[in-house]
Formats: sequence, C-alpha cells, structure tokens
Amino acid sequence: AVPICSTNAINIDNQWRMRLQACFVLFFFSCWGDTILQVNISMTDPPFQTRFHPLPPTSIWGPLKGPYPTGAFFTNVYLSDPMRIIFPYPYHAKILDRGLELGYPTRVATKTAVLSGIAQDWTMTAAEPLMDFSIMNYDSMSLTGRWKNLQGGTMVSSIVRGSPYMTMTYLSLTPILTTVRAIVSVNEMGSRGTITGNRFLITFNDNTEWLLFVLEGKQITLNINSNSLSCLSRFSGTLRLARVPTIPNSIAALDQASQTVPIGADLDWLQVDANRIVTRITWKILGNLGDPSQLMMMALPHHLDSLVSGNERVLAGGYLCIKGRMTALLGPVWKLEEKLTPINWSSSQPIRPDKVPAILAALTQDRNKRNLAADPYGAGKMLAAMARLALIADELAQTETALTLRDHLKQDLNVWLDGSNPNPFRYDTTWGGITSQNGLNDRGADYGNGWYNDHHYHYGYFIYAAAVLGKQDKAWLTQRREILLHMVRDYASPAQRDAHYPFARHKDWYDGHSWASGLFTFGDAKNQESTSEAVNAYYAIHLLGLALNDAALSNWGRILLATEIRSVQRYWHIYPDSDIYESAFASNGVVGVLWASKVDYTTFFGNNAEYIHGIQMIPFTPITEELLPPAWVQVHSKVPGVSKDGIADGWRGFLLSARAINNPDQAWTEVATLTDYDPGNTK
Repeated sequence: AVPICSTNAINIDNQWRMRLQACFVLFFFSCWGDTILQVNISMTDPPFQTRFHPLPPTSIWGPLKGPYPTGAFFTNVYLSDPMRIIFPYPYHAKILDRGLELGYPTRVATKTAVLSGIAQDWTMTAAEPLMDFSIMNYDSMSLTGRWKNLQGGTMVSSIVRGSPYMTMTYLSLTPILTTVRAIVSVNEMGSRGTITGNRFLITFNDNTEWLLFVLEGKQITLNINSNSLSCLSRFSGTLRLARVPTIPNSIAALDQASQTVPIGADLDWLQVDANRIVTRITWKILGNLGDPSQLMMMALPHHLDSLVSGNERVLAGGYLCIKGRMTALLGPVWKLEEKLTPINWSSSQPIRPDKVPAILAALTQDRNKRNLAADPYGAGKMLAAMARLALIADELAQTETALTLRDHLKQDLNVWLDGSNPNPFRYDTTWGGITSQNGLNDRGADYGNGWYNDHHYHYGYFIYAAAVLGKQDKAWLTQRREILLHMVRDYASPAQRDAHYPFARHKDWYDGHSWASGLFTFGDAKNQESTSEAVNAYYAIHLLGLALNDAALSNWGRILLATEIRSVQRYWHIYPDSDIYESAFASNGVVGVLWASKVDYTTFFGNNAEYIHGIQMIPFTPITEELLPPAWVQVHSKVPGVSKDGIADGWRGFLLSARAINNPDQAWTEVATLTDYDPGNTK
C-alpha cells in the first residue's frame, strides 16, 4: 500500500536548499478520527514489454529522473526552445537562455475565440553571460529553475500558479530588467538617472504600473534607461515584480504581501464525511522571509465557489486571465470542499416501465456488439459500449444477455491485456507510462497516444469496461487486478513518488480540470477538448474501486471526478450571463477546446456545432446526470446548429441523448428514427 504523497523529490544546490522551509512531507487521505487511509496501488513492475521512447528528455532536467510529468502546465518549458512559454496566471512566463520573460496578457474576444495577447512587459536577466536554464524542482503547483554563470553566479525562480508576483533570486550576478515598453518614471523620478532603494513604482508609457521589491531589507542602486533598469553592481538577494491592478488599494495590498514568497505547494485530502472531501493546498514558503499569514495567492472563480478555509480576500477582480477575474487570498493554506458523487453503477432514475419492451428489443439487437478497432481510443469506446449494455441488462434482470455481453467483453479485453493484439501496449521506460506500440512508432498514430496525448480518455474507457466485467466476474478481476491498476496509475496515479508513473498525469490541481495534450508544444500551451471523456476516466476509477471493494480507490476516483466536473461546469459550460467570457463568445453556449491562454469554439476535427457540443457530452452513462445540468442543456439546445437538419446519425444520437435530460418523450420519439450509431454508442 502506497500513501498519497504530495512533494516531489528535489535535487538542488546547498545554497538554495537552506532556503526551503518545507521538505519531503508526505500527505494522505485523512478520514474520520484522523484515521489514515491508503490507496492500495501495487508497486510491481509494469506487466508489459518495455521500450525506449524516441523522444528523450534533454539536459534541462539536470539530475532529476523520471517518471516525468507529461501533462504538467510547464510541458512547453522542457520540450522546445522557441515555445518555452507557460501561463501560471495571472502572468505568462517564457524561459529564455538569458533569463525569464514575463508579462500580463491582454484579452480579445470574438465570436469563435477568446485570446490572450502576449505582452513582453519584463525580462529578468543579468549583465553576466548565463548558461541555459535547468529544472531544479517541480510539483503540482510550481516549477523552480536555475540559470548559472561560469563564475558560480546563479539566478533561481519559482514560477508558482496564481502568484501575483514574479520572483528571481540572484547570487553574485548583476541584475538587469528590460522591457519592450517605455519607462516613463521610477518613483516619480523620470526615465533617466540612478536611484537607490528597496521598493520602486515603475510607470510605463501606456500608464500601466509595476512594483519592484528588494527583499530582506536589502537595497540596490539602479541605472534607469527608457527600456531597462540595471543594477550598478553584483547582487545576492531576491527581486519581485508585480503589476499594479487598476482598482483601489492595490499598491497597499501588494506592499503588505511583498515579503512572503511562495515556492510550491503540497496537497492532501481531508474527508469530512462519506460524501464530502476537502482538498487542502498548503503553499510552501521560501526560507524565513515574510509573514506566512500575508502570503498572497490569486484564486480562480472555481476556487472561490468551493473555498471553506475563510481566507481574507483582497484585490477582488484585480487580475484577469483566460478563466476570468481572479481574487487574492491571504494565508498559507487553502481548503476547497467538494461533494463526492453518490452515483455508482446505475442512474438515480430507474428505467421507465413503459419503455422496457423497446429497450429489451434493442438490447437483443445489440448483445453481439464487439470491438473492431485496432487503436486504444476506438477500442476503448467499443469496449465501454459493450459494458454499458451489460449494466442495462443487469438492471432489467436479463441474466443471459448480461452473461453474453460480459463473455464477449472478457474476450475482447483480454486480447489487449495479454498483448496478443496487433497493436499491443508497451511500457515506456524513458518518460514513464503505458503507450500503444503504434503510438511509439509514429507520433501521429493513435491520436498521439505514444506521445502521451489523451491517456485518460483512452484508458478510462478500458477501466470502465473492466470495472463492469469485474463487478460480476470476481475471478477475472482478481487475475487482472495488477494490470488494471497499472492502467489507472498511468493516467491517474495517486502516489506522488510512484517509481513508474507521474502523479495524476493529466490533472491540473490549480485549474481543477485535466489537460489532454502530452509531449507536444503549442503557443497557447496545454489544452483539453473532450471534458466528458475526462469525467468518464475518473468515474471509471470510482467504479473499479467499487468492483475491487477498495473504498480508498473509489474515493480517489470521486475526488478526481468532483474537481473535474466543477471546472468543466465553470469554464466549458457557458450561460448567457457568464462572468467568465464576453457576450460575443458566450452566445456559443460551450467551449470546444480550452487552452492555457485561449478558448476556441471548434474541435480538432471540425467546426460543426454538433461536433463542438457533442464532444463535451460523450459517453452517456449515469454520471452524465451530474455533468450535464438541465439548465445548461437548455442553453445548449438553443444554440444555432445543434438542431439543424442533416446532422449525421452518429452525432445526432448524442445530441438527442442530451435532449432527453429536459425533454425525454420528444427525444425518445426522435431516437427511434436513428439508423446509425457512433461506435461508442448503441441503439
């Protein structure tokens, strides 16, 4: 049994190590009476043939070893020099050979997209030549890296999610801050000359203001030019930059919190009762600097919706990012409460008696459905559809049909789990994960599976199917337990120090939702399209936990599920009075693809409205009741294009399933006219 822990192993030099306040603390699920709950995830070696990945990690990782976080918010940093841009919010950060570029993005909304404009407000660098950036440490909320000088000088920065400051610690280097803006004044002094101090108010020619702080009571002397601030001598200490929001009392609030520096965060989960859990974020603070109670971190709207820790709120709405207005919270601990789903195998609403005969007839037609796909995504969808039929047969007491479906399901699942199919699973020892053989051979094959795209989509379907099979076939489940838990660990390992897989590969614990993209670089950083398939992946873990009689695993799935649904309903589902998106875009009713710095009303496979809306709904299972609230379905139904003529039956079937949430009789009548079904769907 491996505890859920929350701090990565860190390899850093002695000077920096001495400044860390928190080291190697293990956190666990806590239950009533402070009982420690552990998730029973075996640490056996992966039961797959091993392969090396054709894309090796570069020297940017320094001494840090795998498994590596292929779904992390900072993927761009370690994959590509030109694209080393990330969006920790409220700023963007770009890793350069010579230092750190940062800026406060602008925002533009159109009918089809909301975009973040990149503003190169500052570059924090040094007068001395610097060697390239290397990663020192990372966790779910941060990335810490270092630039070195051949003479022993260093610059170290912890980029922490939600920090309104960008921070750089210098050791025996001469700081230079450059900007593409024009500096109008520094402490009202003008744009030429020298100035000494430890706090500087800088005004640009567009009237925006920034504060520069020097910590630990130190002072520096700066030479002011129209596009730069240059220190006159070598310096060892910490500098912080913060953009001043255009709301009252911003400067006073930033002054008050300026001395307390975050460097990362630990996560743990506190169980309130059977159906409520608190995610506790404990921010790690640099050294003994500042007062922990004055730590200022920016919260997104979904954080405020679930916050129960009573943190003082300041700078409300002062910063804007792609997920809306942010609010600062003071204090080193956030507690976010989630209600865990009570939904298990079946819907909370039983099948209507008057529909049973037609459903039985359809079940008889569909009972021989088999997997025909050779890729893990297509196969997963078909296997899950077979499993859904088996559960319907269970609910209708169709024992023989359920046995037939599970027998077929067992045969088709075993082919993949045994590796006897033409495209078997392999364990990639380079990055740490399970991939398809075709995916490893071709980065474009299997939807990028070999480059770690969409593993939660692909393997979530497999786990759903396996849970349904194992619900009744305990002998099979016992035999396959280890390999199934390896698949869970691949996309959602609960163990921070898992030797074979990264912690919760796709989950972004700051944004609340998952990122689907893997080892691919994009100018807008990470992205996710199909939120409903992410929800399905975590629902599947919950069901597997039930099948295994493992309450801890079930709860882990429910935590992942609850946080995913909260963020999906906040950032993908759009209402006319949206406080996230401008009205021009909000009229679409849904986001097609959400990126770290933009949202699009499209999909990766087309611009049709049925694609954009339908991909946020599939597959339809009992958990759909929580994912798609009736109020949002009503909004969706009024969007032009989703009810037009000529929609292919495969997609129309999904849209009609959504319509059934508010208009079941009308949807039932129209479903009867379908003659074709998506491979992941059935009559």
